[in-house]
Amino acid sequence: MKKFFFSWIIAICSLGGWAQEDRCGNFVIQNDAVCWEYIYVDSTKTSNDIREYFYAMDIIDNAHDFNNRIIASMDSFRPNYKAAGYTYATVPLYISRSGGFSGKVVIEISDFQYKVTLSKIIIKENRNNALFDSDSSFDDIAYNFKKHRFKTLFPEGGAILDDLFKSKFQIK
Repeated sequence: MKKFFFSWIIAICSLGGWAQEDRCGNFVIQNDAVCWEYIYVDSTKTSNDIREYFYAMDIIDNAHDFNNRIIASMDSFRPNYKAAGYTYATVPLYISRSGGFSGKVVIEISDFQYKVTLSKIIIKENRNNALFDSDSSFDDIAYNFKKHRFKTLFPEGGAILDDLFKSKFQIK
């Protein structure tokens, strides 16, 4: 009987290792890809204010409105990590040495809040740097699809990138 209970305890404890990690801060797994999503709440902005801001935003292209959503593409957002208080030594190479990021942006709008989802994230090439001589998928940097979890070193760099994305999409 003791062996039976001992076996059950071991089985239950080991199940935690098989759990999938589908979130790392504001980075989530959706449709087998890494996406970034964040909900902003601003009691001073109406849905029209939010819409006007994003249509005028410099990094969004090909924007169109569909059922209280702006669907657009983001091309070559190069985060200014120094202005955000980070140094070259503290940010991952995919932030400091790449040509920036591109992807699909969906902004769900309602009065006083909006949700930004960035998907199909691509790390853009930087012809001046051999590490990033071609575009590459952000998924390869962030997530291990065989083990169904975020890569070990991603959370620290992901937190910095999360901060930079939040800052960029914050209505000022």
